[in-house]
Amino acid sequence: DVTAMHEAMQRRHESEERLAIAARVGGLGIWDYDIRNDRLYCDDSWYRIMGRDPRRPISSVAEFRPFIHPEDVDKATDVRHALAEMGTTDQDYSIVFRIVRPDGEVRWLRSVAYLQREGGEPARAVGFVSDITEAQHGQLALRDAYRAHCIDFIMAGILVPK
Repeated sequence: DVTAMHEAMQRRHESEERLAIAARVGGLGIWDYDIRNDRLYCDDSWYRIMGRDPRRPISSVAEFRPFIHPEDVDKATDVRHALAEMGTTDQDYSIVFRIVRPDGEVRWLRSVAYLQREGGEPARAVGFVSDITEAQHGQLALRDAYRAHCIDFIMAGILVPK
């Protein structure tokens, strides 16, 4: 029935549109990785977060590596390790890492993904990145303030280190 097919396509379009709006409002950049073929698709919000032009798309993990901070590049792109960990824990993928934008600015990102399997084998990972730079800076500032206060207490003899 043509009418039913048209209505189903309309519902799918509306659902995709809602997802795109929600991701944009939430500051999420969506990525979709075809594991078997090492093909990466990223939406415009993903490129905005990376500080990159979506008209110059990347299509593989190898092309993504230069975006990542040198100290985080291996942990953020070790697909085999991530797949092995997800396979043994049966949990979704989640990682925090830094990128370096083309202007040199360093940003902190959280990436979360769901792994799809076909025939028991990892086939696709679909996820998002969000920029958590401000939260990360706040967390680091709290840690540094706590350490400074501990040192003050030690120097004053109020706190004795173990």
